[in-house]
Amino acid sequence: MDSKSTARDVCARLAVAALAITLAWLVGPAVAQSCKDLPPGPAKKQCMMQSHPEGFEKKKDRCLQLAEQRGSAGKASGKKDFMQSCMQGNVNP
Repeated sequence: MDSKSTARDVCARLAVAALAITLAWLVGPAVAQSCKDLPPGPAKKQCMMQSHPEGFEKKKDRCLQLAEQRGSAGKASGKKDFMQSCMQGNVNP
């Protein structure tokens, strides 16, 4: 092998590596799972709290207000069930 073919080989490998890094960087966020795709439960709650803390607190406050208006705030199990349904979007205001 001469020095020109070695230089081309190195350049080709660097180009392929740069392309792979660029594609991985571009595709990474698109492949990341959205919180909406997760089933209801602790993982989804944690995802929402980390990804959208302001929106999560706003929704939680709205659900607490609805619970108080509907009389579900005083009952421990009733409030828990209502809050879970409300946070999942299954309660109409």
